[in-house]
Amino acid sequence: MARRLPVALLALALAACGGVRDCGRSADELAQEGIERARAGALDDAIAAFESSLLRDPDNLKALYNLGLAQLLRGHGPKAVDALSAFVRLRPDDAQGRFELARAWAISGRRQEALEELRRAVDLGFADHEALVRGGGFQALYSDPRFVALEMVVAQRAGHLADGGSLGRVEGTGYGGIPVDVTLPGIRGRGEGAACTGD
Repeated sequence: MARRLPVALLALALAACGGVRDCGRSADELAQEGIERARAGALDDAIAAFESSLLRDPDNLKALYNLGLAQLLRGHGPKAVDALSAFVRLRPDDAQGRFELARAWAISGRRQEALEELRRAVDLGFADHEALVRGGGFQALYSDPRFVALEMVVAQRAGHLADGGSLGRVEGTGYGGIPVDVTLPGIRGRGEGAACTGD
């Protein structure tokens, strides 16, 4: 019986630290490993590393943000919503984080939440038109006038409407490129998203 106790304690310790390869590693080191694994295309390993990081530090911004992105790539909208919601609770002024949360809501089929979060991102200065229309997730919203209004603001910030031209969307993907005259109250000037990239 005395021999079984140390083996049981070792097993418990290994489980608590995420296995042999994770023992003694910091939350930041595990989050960075997750980013490297994601870049190599090993999303399952990346997700495991981000989750191990969050076991050590539930408020690790790098792990929360990138776990949300990895879950989005996997098409797991509700899991992405969980991670990205935690991220924006910690960084409420992060335009890029709010944009990714809007995408997560959209792929989860939650139109209203997606539009509200996208509005918050735009209010914070989100200006990446390419990500908005080609990044995936928002197709179901293309014909919604609220989405079109937000897209126009983002397109203008990105310089796509500087010459008075249309957005040039592919036919059949929404309102057909017809310019919409909108002024959204409360929109701040051009700003930079501050997504957590680990720098």
